[in-house]
Amino acid sequence: FVPLSLAFKRINNILAQATDISGEPEPSLMVEDAEKNVASDYFQAKDMLDELISARRYEEALCVMASLGPSLDRFFVEVMVLAEDEGLRRNRLALLRSIRDQFSRVAKFNEIQG
Repeated sequence: FVPLSLAFKRINNILAQATDISGEPEPSLMVEDAEKNVASDYFQAKDMLDELISARRYEEALCVMASLGPSLDRFFVEVMVLAEDEGLRRNRLALLRSIRDQFSRVAKFNEIQG
């Protein structure tokens, strides 16, 4: 749980700095390979998570979420989330908000101590 908890904390910290989060992430607005990669992984995982959560298969859902770890790590290293370009910034924040919201459906990661 610790790597997921750390990613969740990092996402929350970034989102806490933002005031302009709205809408859904739009893949056509993604320009960096790392953001395209994490978005692709997230959208694939989202469908699985929806199914697993509705079936109350939380352990499997956590495994799916953990599979996002490498692409999230790369995203945080290679992508400036709070970019000067407003469209890029909003889209990246929307992506992180969507990921955070999915994480929150499974566990209270902000309460996990690492």
